[in-house]
Amino acid sequence: MKTILFVAIALLINTAVRAQSVILRFEGTNNSTGNPLHFAVEVDGTIYYSYNADLTQNSRVSQLETKNLNLGNHRIAVYQVDENSTVNTNTNVPVYTNTFQLRNGYDMVIAIRRNGQVAFTEKKSTTSTAGIGTGRTAMSSTEFDKLLQSVKSKWSQTSKYNAIKSAFNNKLNYFTTDQAGQLTLLVSSEPKRLELIKLSYPRITDPESFTDVVDLFSSPTNKDNIQKFIDSKNPGVATEQYVNRTPMSDADFDKLQTKVSLHFRQSSVVRDIRDALNNKNNYFTIVQIRALLSMASNETDKLALAKLAYHRATDPNNFNQLFDVFASQSSVDNLNNYIKSTRS
Repeated sequence: MKTILFVAIALLINTAVRAQSVILRFEGTNNSTGNPLHFAVEVDGTIYYSYNADLTQNSRVSQLETKNLNLGNHRIAVYQVDENSTVNTNTNVPVYTNTFQLRNGYDMVIAIRRNGQVAFTEKKSTTSTAGIGTGRTAMSSTEFDKLLQSVKSKWSQTSKYNAIKSAFNNKLNYFTTDQAGQLTLLVSSEPKRLELIKLSYPRITDPESFTDVVDLFSSPTNKDNIQKFIDSKNPGVATEQYVNRTPMSDADFDKLQTKVSLHFRQSSVVRDIRDALNNKNNYFTIVQIRALLSMASNETDKLALAKLAYHRATDPNNFNQLFDVFASQSSVDNLNNYIKSTRS
């Protein structure tokens, strides 16, 4: 009897250790035009609807959480639906399908964006005391409004920057991602804004929402920079595999772009890009790959180059951000299937 009881307790403990949460974030589906998009997300046969998700402090983002998923591989499919309607997985065609992996000690945040693209970010499990944000209380609305008005009252950009920097450096202060974003937007210089938002990260109470700060920037270079920073703070299984990849320097990439742009024939353009992508010493950021693909006018050539580029990407987890460079959905589906077959 004692043996059976011991085994039962051991199984319960093992189940608790091996169960993780998945947070589904619907980003930008509640837009300012009043025409929200809705999605159904199927995870291992269970369906979750965006119209049932709770709004976050960022009114354009809603999310829901499913707990106690076992470790290992899980299947996800995303469908676009009408409000309050249900999806028939036997007849409806998903706009996105993939698999993801849950690791012990890490929960998964899955962001579904307005264009149907999906991004995966790992975060320390909320059951772990080591996770950033655990047990932290963000500044109250009253206190934050006082701080916000104080910064706004500063006459110069330098004064605003210094005031925000002091607030983020104060170890007694904690902020939500939305609060940090509001403060950072008071600084007009994007390089300074980038510096401040990185500085805010240790003071953030909801790091799973930190991907929202990408929208603070208009420059592709700055967007890529902050995305790399976020990825470095939330290393996933696939990310760790590529952590030692260093992208081509800006100077070398400018030389490559100039060389390619001098060709009059598309065949020569494609040849030079293909040669660069086949060079095993070269790696490229998503922004750099986008620039190269945009130089190829033929859809078929662009798709072939994208498949080559996937293996030279420093951040392949974000490769789906390139889907919008294609004119046809068939090309997107072709590339998505290629990525899935490569990962499997």
